[in-house]
Amino acid sequence: MKKELSSLCVRAGKDWRIFCCHFALMGRVNAAIDCLGGMMRNGKTIFVALILLLSRVGLAEQLVAAASAPAESKVIGVIDLRPSWTTKTGGFTTENVVEVGYQFSPIRTLSYAQDFYTNVFNPADIPAGTDFKLGDGFVRTRLSKLYDNSDLGLSLSYQNRLYFPTSLSSQNAGMIAKVRNYVTLKKSLSSRVSLSVSELPILHLYSRAGNVTADGPAANSVFENRVYAITDISITGDLSFSIPIMFHQTRSAKFEGAANSETWSFFLWTYPEVTYAVTPNTSLGIAYYSGNLVAADLSGVAIASGLEKGVVQLVFGATL
Repeated sequence: MKKELSSLCVRAGKDWRIFCCHFALMGRVNAAIDCLGGMMRNGKTIFVALILLLSRVGLAEQLVAAASAPAESKVIGVIDLRPSWTTKTGGFTTENVVEVGYQFSPIRTLSYAQDFYTNVFNPADIPAGTDFKLGDGFVRTRLSKLYDNSDLGLSLSYQNRLYFPTSLSSQNAGMIAKVRNYVTLKKSLSSRVSLSVSELPILHLYSRAGNVTADGPAANSVFENRVYAITDISITGDLSFSIPIMFHQTRSAKFEGAANSETWSFFLWTYPEVTYAVTPNTSLGIAYYSGNLVAADLSGVAIASGLEKGVVQLVFGATL
């Protein structure tokens, strides 16, 4: 084997490609893979005979995989359109988001996302038209697999969102920014089922403690903590089901005359979704999110009321 490889390396000529051969000859497998992979990605001629020889020592599959691997860095883009029906009022709207950014590596991305909403049908007496509204846009930083143990099926990831007051309601409330952090521990229970638990401390920044609205004085939020527990089920290769349970605890600022001045409020809800991957870049689905399933002061449950105020959505997703 070494004699055949040595002869082939000599015939490769006096250019940089000869080093790939010698790496393989010396048993430096990873170096050979990187060398040949770089040649293939850059359109260079590869010696088929060399790959055939290397296949006899079990390296051909690794060489092909390394050479055909997609570039790690790339522009990313997402559009998510959700026609939504409010079950209690009969209103029909859309809740949408577009996102664009850059993936520096499979575990590091930076992007900007913008929510926007439109009216389709309003059962109220006064016509609302399309009623196009922006939500609060945010810069998202993702750091996945900060810890990854395949033997235990455990991984740890982090996400940061910096929100800006692009919505009119946030601007009127005096919002400056909102900083939301996600620390997520994921456990694979089987090849088809995983459980994720996320802790989300959130800092709210406003130019004032509160506002006087048509309903009276209202204090702005200063701090919020959320806990998410999400079960993901892969039904088939293309069909998946997600079942999240989310709990929010929000602290309000001191604002004279406001009923919520210096108080904690609580919110428990769910947002199950079934998604079908039509192609690697497009998906269809159906989702439902509830209203608050507990009393705002946590004095009791409000399951019937929360479910009654739920929203049913069709989901159309696409990625670059």
